[in-house]
Amino acid sequence: MAEKTVEKKHDLTIVCRKKLTLTGVEDVRSYDDNRIVMLTALGGLVVAGSGLKLVGLDTASGNAEIEGVVKALEYTESGAEKGFFKRLFR
Repeated sequence: MAEKTVEKKHDLTIVCRKKLTLTGVEDVRSYDDNRIVMLTALGGLVVAGSGLKLVGLDTASGNAEIEGVVKALEYTESGAEKGFFKRLFR
C-alpha cells in the first residue's frame, strides 16, 4: 500500500500592511506591540511592526489575525525553529 503524505498548509494575507490573516498557526511564542513570534505548520514566523495586536487566535483551527502596521515578516526553516527561538529568548 502506498504511503500517504499529509501536506502541511500555511497561508497569509496582508491587507494594506495593516491587517494580517494567517492559517496554519500552531502556537504563538511571544508578542508585544512591535513583534509577534509564532510557529506555523511550515516553520517559525516573526512579524515585526508597530502597534501590533493579536486580535484573533484559534490554534485548534490554526487561524490568527493581527492588526497594526506590518513592517517585516521573517520565516525560519521548518525544523530550525527550536534553535531560532532559543537564540531569540536568551
